Amino acid sequence: MKEIGTPIDDVVLHSLRHTCLTRLAKRLPIQIVSKWAGHADFSITARVYSHLSVDDLLGGLDVLNNSSADIQSSTNTALSVTG
Repeated sequence: MKEIGTPIDDVVLHSLRHTCLTRLAKRLPIQIVSKWAGHADFSITARVYSHLSVDDLLGGLDVLNNSSADIQSSTNTALSVTG
């Protein structure tokens, strides 16, 4: 890492653990990440490793937009079948 200009002196095992668990928390349910972390209660894991980014928040808007499009599509399909 030093060859490419990245200082490795400030990297400690805890930093690697935090990075790993944060990445897992982005893709897995927090209860599973809690088991990986060895926490007694998943609320500890949720408090420490659940980071919301702007992309996460925008993803929520995508879900809402797609849901309303699905509802509109279902309504149109139902109207064409009955009408």
